[in-house]
Amino acid sequence: MATKISIGSISDLDKYGVSENYALPGSRTPNSIVSMAIAGSNDHVYCWIDDLDGKLKVCSGWSENLSSNARPNECDLPPGKKPSDIISIAIAGNDRVYIWYKDGTVSSGTSKNLSHYQPPTPCNIPNGRSVRQLRAIAIRKSDDHIFYLYNNGTYSSGTSTDWDAYETNKRYNLPKEKTPYDIIDLDFTGSDNRLYVWYHGSGIGRGFPDLEKKVDALVKSWFNPTLKCRVLLSLHQKTVGWYCPKDMVMPIIKKKYS
Repeated sequence: MATKISIGSISDLDKYGVSENYALPGSRTPNSIVSMAIAGSNDHVYCWIDDLDGKLKVCSGWSENLSSNARPNECDLPPGKKPSDIISIAIAGNDRVYIWYKDGTVSSGTSKNLSHYQPPTPCNIPNGRSVRQLRAIAIRKSDDHIFYLYNNGTYSSGTSTDWDAYETNKRYNLPKEKTPYDIIDLDFTGSDNRLYVWYHGSGIGRGFPDLEKKVDALVKSWFNPTLKCRVLLSLHQKTVGWYCPKDMVMPIIKKKYS
């Protein structure tokens, strides 16, 4: 079974089970997803989409049908921000939406106005961490603790601006066929505090952070047991690249091909 959704806890991402599929609106693909989050009040799943026209859109639904409640509608970004600036979005227990950006700031607002309550504000990033290492962010609705998952299989927890105020360097376990780079996004439900995680179904994942917004398709993946690295081939960029999921991303282009 190709796992596309898992249900679990922060330390064990598939503790409660897995699912094979989820439906996106229209012709969208997982590569168009900017972020996903779950409302604390009713467990509705919100999905923000980059339609590549410079505009961010949001739809809502359930874990396996992401637009069953509302089709994509345009939403407002903070001045100077664009969809590709967003790292992750999560929703608190009071339904306030938090948005983290690649410049190390966070804003808060509603699903359609991402800075309605607070404009982008600098974060206190833990020593040895960077925004490039983040894979996803989730808010546990019972206490509004925020969990930051990194690409080396660890997480920290804290507040919206202090990433390790409560915990640091804890480990999380993925489904056996997945790596941190397969994670699209995740968030906790409000009804039972279960963590829902959405994945790229191919098992290839997003690849390197420098390329994940640029490649149209990652079509081949094989594992080099000597180097312990995954090799990814991009038809669109005509490049071969390597990364090492055991440690940290290594966005090194090895060669061009014709």
